[in-house]
Amino acid sequence: MWLLVFICVLAISRAQDPRVNTTQGIIVGRRVLDGDYLSFYGIHYAGDTSGANRFKAPTPAPKYPGDYHAIDTDVICAQPSYRGIIGVENCLMLNIFTKNLTNSKPVMVWIEGEDYETAMVDLITLSPLSNDLVHKALVLSGSALAPWAVSFNPIESAQYVGEKLEYTHKSRSELAKLLARTDLNVLNGVLTDNEFYNASLLFAPCVEDVNLNPNLTVLSDAPINILRSGKYSKIPYVAGYTDREGTIRAQQAVLNNWLSKMEMNFKDFIQADLSFKDDSNKTSVAQEIREFYFAKKTINMDVIEDYLDYHGDVLILIPVMRGARERALTSPDNVRLFEYAYRGSRNSDWMYPSIPINGAKHGAILNYLFNFDLKIGDKTAQESITKRIVGLAFTGKPFPMDYNSTTWDAITPQFMHMLYISGSEVANELILYKEEMQGNLNQERTEFWSKIFDRYYTTPKPVSSAHSLIGFYAIVFIAQFITKLL
Repeated sequence: MWLLVFICVLAISRAQDPRVNTTQGIIVGRRVLDGDYLSFYGIHYAGDTSGANRFKAPTPAPKYPGDYHAIDTDVICAQPSYRGIIGVENCLMLNIFTKNLTNSKPVMVWIEGEDYETAMVDLITLSPLSNDLVHKALVLSGSALAPWAVSFNPIESAQYVGEKLEYTHKSRSELAKLLARTDLNVLNGVLTDNEFYNASLLFAPCVEDVNLNPNLTVLSDAPINILRSGKYSKIPYVAGYTDREGTIRAQQAVLNNWLSKMEMNFKDFIQADLSFKDDSNKTSVAQEIREFYFAKKTINMDVIEDYLDYHGDVLILIPVMRGARERALTSPDNVRLFEYAYRGSRNSDWMYPSIPINGAKHGAILNYLFNFDLKIGDKTAQESITKRIVGLAFTGKPFPMDYNSTTWDAITPQFMHMLYISGSEVANELILYKEEMQGNLNQERTEFWSKIFDRYYTTPKPVSSAHSLIGFYAIVFIAQFITKLL
C-alpha cells in the first residue's frame, strides 16, 4: 500500500546522527541530549491536507529527494488559540522515538491529549480498518460513547457554517468545495463563535454509509451498536478516568457564566445523545436530572462540586464506564478500568482558585506519565502508572514486569472490577500513594444514567454524503503507518 513506509534493517550511522533508509527516502534523526534514545520529528505519513484536500482521506506521503532531516519539533496542526489560528494544515506527521534501529519492540502510538484524542483511539478500535493493526489500547478520560465523540448532525453542522459564511442555497458538493477553499482565519471566526451546552461539537467523526466506499469505511455504525454486535477486534483494553473530570468545565463556570445559565434553563444542557418525543418530555427529564445532581438548590458557586460532578459524568465518567462495561460483555477477560484520584503535588498548577479541588483534575494522569515538574514524593505514582503501561504494551496485561503489584481483575458480566488509585501530599515531599481493587465506586450514578439511557438514548445514524464533508481517515492511517515501522 502506497501509504505505508517500511524501515529497512540496515541503518547507517554517520557521526551521531542516525540515518534510516525508507521507501520515502533517507531520513536523518538525532541522538537526544536528555537520554539514551534517538528522535525523528515530522516524518510525513500522508500528504498535504490543505486546500482541495481538506476534509478528505489522506493523499500519498511525499518522497524525499535527498536526506530528510527529521528535526523540526514545532509542527502542530492548525487550531484556534487566543492569538488566532496557530499551526499548519500540512501536519500529518509522526514523531518517532526509539532506543535503537535494530531490535523489534512493541510500538506505542500516542495521540496527544485526552478526552477528544482518547475518543479517537476508542473509535479506531471499533473500525474495520484497524483490524490486525492495533493490538492493545489505552484510553484516558474519553470514550467513543461520549455525546461529543460522534456527530449526530454533520450535514446540518456544515450547512450552519455555510450560512455563517453566507454560502447559502448550495448543494452539498458545492458547500464541501467552498469550505475546503475558505481561509482558516475566516473559518476560525465561525468555529469559535459558538458555545455548545449539550455536550456536542460542531464537527466530529460521523457514521458513514458503508455503500459509498465499502473498503474505506472508518465507522460503519454507531459505536454502541458495534460494541454490542461484537464485530470489532478483541484486544486488551484499559480505560481510565480521574475522580474530578468535571474540572474540564471549570473555565465555563468562572469565565462564561454557565452556573447562572444552567439555573435559568437547565434544559439547554441536556446532552445530545438523548432524544425526546416532545418539548414537555424533555423538560420533565431535565428536571429529573437536575434534581439528581442539585436537589432543590439554586445552581451557583455554592454548589460548584455538584456542577463539576454533573459535567464530569456527562462528558467523561459515565461514557467511559458504560463503554468499558459494554465492551467487556463481548470481549471477556480483555477489559480493565481504573479511577485515578491521586492528587500528589500537581494540583499546584490549578488555574481557578475560586473552585476548590479535592482530587485529580481532568488530564492529571498525563502529569505522571510525562513527568511535568513532579516532586520526589511523586516517584512511586509515576513509576506505577508508567510500568503498568509498559506491561500492557509488552504482555497485554497492565502489570509491572519487575515486581508483583496490586491485583487488578478484568471486568466481568457479573462484576465491575476497577483499580482505585489514590493519595495526596500530607507533608512537604511526603506523599502517600495507594492502589486497591474495588467494585463500582459510582454505582448510584451509573444506575441513574442507565435508566435514562434505557428510555431516551439515541444513536448517530449513517450520513449519505459524510465522506465529502468530514472524516477521520487520517487517524486510522497513523495506526496503519506506525505499526509497520519497526
